[in-house]
Amino acid sequence: MPRMAARTVVVLATFLALRMVGGAADKEGSCYVNNEPGGLTIKHRVTKVKCPTQFAFIVNILDPVVQTHSCTGVLIDRKTVAVPASCVQTRSHGIRKFPIVRVGSYNLNTHDEPGKDEEYTISTILIHESYDGNPQNGGDLALLELKEPLTNCTPISEDFMDISNCKRGSLIGVGWFGPNTHQGPPPNQLEVLPGMSFVDREKCTSLLDGMPQGAICACSDPAANIVWDHGSLLLCNGRHLVGLASYMPETNEYNPYVYTHMAEYKRWIKERDHRSSNVHFNSDDREL
Repeated sequence: MPRMAARTVVVLATFLALRMVGGAADKEGSCYVNNEPGGLTIKHRVTKVKCPTQFAFIVNILDPVVQTHSCTGVLIDRKTVAVPASCVQTRSHGIRKFPIVRVGSYNLNTHDEPGKDEEYTISTILIHESYDGNPQNGGDLALLELKEPLTNCTPISEDFMDISNCKRGSLIGVGWFGPNTHQGPPPNQLEVLPGMSFVDREKCTSLLDGMPQGAICACSDPAANIVWDHGSLLLCNGRHLVGLASYMPETNEYNPYVYTHMAEYKRWIKERDHRSSNVHFNSDDREL
């Protein structure tokens, strides 16, 4: 069997084994809207009607020029958004313009509540000192500090959960997951992938030919057939932040996704030390 096919079989077998051990899916799923035919639970659409506040901490990071979705982030306090560093800085381009932050909307392209201010300005970007422009080398985390604290959005708890403390069967993915590229554009509404499965470090390192420090791996049901959302959230029990989607190898194989493991960055996030960060300050027009 060719190596590529063999590795895909290994990942699928791993996913099925973990699902069998994992038990019941996310108990919070009662507020999700089933997005699949035949009652399948591989993907759910999230609406403000059913889930008005559960994911109020979700953040849509917009390209400042074309104002389209660049990645997903999470509000960790009333003035700070956590995102993958690879969303705001690349090895080839660095940071040229500050992105636009839209907080609390479940809709990818429009405001959930017309007339309500959902877009906010960034004052400072802190990038972890170990990030070198390539997420596969680790340190893929940045903090976007807003000019003004938010009063109408509820941040996620800063008590980030270590993956080892999350019971199997409790992981979900939250983001704007596009369908496979030949199946149409990304969905407008936020989606939830229940029953995400953790892949241990040794197995992930073997599958991906390497694994950065400060990262973990997880995979979804292959039947979901989605394109991953950069920065999408990995949550335990629908409430506790475990990781932010960092990267997935660019192959045609079914592979686990690599997440920045938030628990390993608690100290850096708490201290916000400029000496251990690459710091960028904003001007009024979002130019550096």
